[in-house]
Amino acid sequence: EQPQRSVPPSPEQVLAERFARGEIDDEEYRRRLDTLHSAGPPRS
Repeated sequence: EQPQRSVPPSPEQVLAERFARGEIDDEEYRRRLDTLHSAGPPRS
């Protein structure tokens, strides 16, 4: 049996978790989400 590999959270997941914990407000969440979406996929 192979051990389960943990997949790191996506940037969107990290942002949503910070918003859910109250670390950032709605405006900051939306601004950062827009920035992530306009930046495109990460380069390797």
